Order: sequence, then C-alpha cells, then structure tokens
Amino acid sequence: MKLFAIDLKKLYFALFLISLSLFVSCSGCGSNSSSVIPLKGISLNRKYIKMNLGSQITLVAEVEPVNAPHGHIIWSSSDKSAATVDEKGTVVALGSGRAVITAKTSEGGKVAKCTVQVHVPVERIRLNRAILSLKMGESAPLVKYLFPRDASDKRVTWTSDSELIAAVSPHGTVTAISPGKTFISVKTEDGNKIAKCRVIVKRRSDSRE
Repeated sequence: MKLFAIDLKKLYFALFLISLSLFVSCSGCGSNSSSVIPLKGISLNRKYIKMNLGSQITLVAEVEPVNAPHGHIIWSSSDKSAATVDEKGTVVALGSGRAVITAKTSEGGKVAKCTVQVHVPVERIRLNRAILSLKMGESAPLVKYLFPRDASDKRVTWTSDSELIAAVSPHGTVTAISPGKTFISVKTEDGNKIAKCRVIVKRRSDSRE
C-alpha cells in the first residue's frame, strides 16, 4: 500500500511536469497575431502645393506607426488635365486648374490627400483696338485678350491717362467726356503686362476724322 502511494505521487508529479511543459509551449501560441502592429493612418509631407505649369514635385507618404504593415501606396489624381502623379508620388503640373492627389494604402485602405493648384502665368495681353475715335458722350467697349488663353489669373485693371477726356469702366467700356486725346491702359495682376489704346474724343459737331 505504501509502494502504491509512492507511485501515485510520481504519477502526479509527472502529470504536473507535462502540464507545465504544455503551458510554456503554448504561452506563445497567439504571439504571432498579437505582435502584428495595426495601421493607424497615413500622411503626406504636403497638404497644399501651388505649382507653375510644367514643374514637378515628389510627395512623401508616411504610415503610422512606421513599421505597421500597409502593403503598397496607391497614388491617384482627381484631375489629370491639371496634374498627374506616378507610382512614386511624383506630381507633374500639366494645365491650369486644381487637382487633389490621393495616397491610399493597399492594406487597410488608409487615405491622405494633397491639393495641387497649377498656375499658368500670363505671358502677354492685347486689345481689340489700337485707336478708338469717339464723339463726346459716346461709349464703346474695349476687349482684352490674355495669352495663353488658359492663364490662371485673368484679373486686370483699367485706367485712363486723363479721365477729363475719356473714362473707362472696370470692364473696359470707354466713355468720351471732352475733346482731346488720351490713352486707355489695361494691366494684368499677374506679371503686370500692359496693353494700350489711343482714344481720340471729338466734339459732336466735328465731322472730321
């Protein structure tokens, strides 16, 4: 009976060792899943860029945390006529307008965006008339032409060298005030390009050209 008790103790001890061994070996069973770092988000080094026509810049995408699995970055442009982007994040300005560049992780679907404004500078301006002849009280419009036609900033300022002779409205309409000669000018906000029209104002009774 005593021998049986000793063997029973040995059996319990052996079972304890086996259980302990199984516990230790299985304690890391879920470590693979728990060690995966979840992807929190993605960001770009720029949120807004103003680019000149034909220029290019490379955006840099960073995931958070930096060692989180994210697959690869998928780049896209909302308006390829304004700006394109390649698989490396290089943006090329192609035309006047605005495009939103998006970077998206292939795993997790995290998204970051950058707005790109493409600026096409004004190269020159001209008017539809070089000389305008009016009689007192008459009005006539001058028409401006900007080049290139897709220039981004189309704002201009109209001025008269002598408003006592001829006045001009903010939209280019010239009104003859009194006899004489003066110049009407239009200047671009972008680049300060200037075009002029010579205005000759005559009396109503004056029929001479």
